[in-house]
Amino acid sequence: MSKYYNYSNLAEKPTDKKRKSPTRNYINYSKSKAAGTKIHLNNKLRLRCFFLVVIVSAMGMFITFRNGVAASQGYELVKMKQSVSSLEKENSRLKLDIAGLKSPERIKGIAVKDLGMVLPPQIYFANKNR
Repeated sequence: MSKYYNYSNLAEKPTDKKRKSPTRNYINYSKSKAAGTKIHLNNKLRLRCFFLVVIVSAMGMFITFRNGVAASQGYELVKMKQSVSSLEKENSRLKLDIAGLKSPERIKGIAVKDLGMVLPPQIYFANKNR
């Protein structure tokens, strides 16, 4: 009976008749565990896989966190644009109010009615251009 070495789901047979084990450290299931043989595990490979999983997990968490921050900043930008729009509308309304309050007809009406002022019978203009 020939020896088979298990590597994941694949079984392989040693190709070289002189070598009894393949070049990698595989778990030999053909020998019984009760016979006192040790199972050699590839600890370097396990450690590399562990670090790979940790690095991939950290990258995934970083990307998720970054996308969350970008989404919240996008919502904040939309709110700021809305507030800018409302403030611009209020500013234009206030400019119209100022223009209405500065009108000469309004000032003349307040002077005559409320303050008791009278208009002079003649108005003289000085022209400095001559």
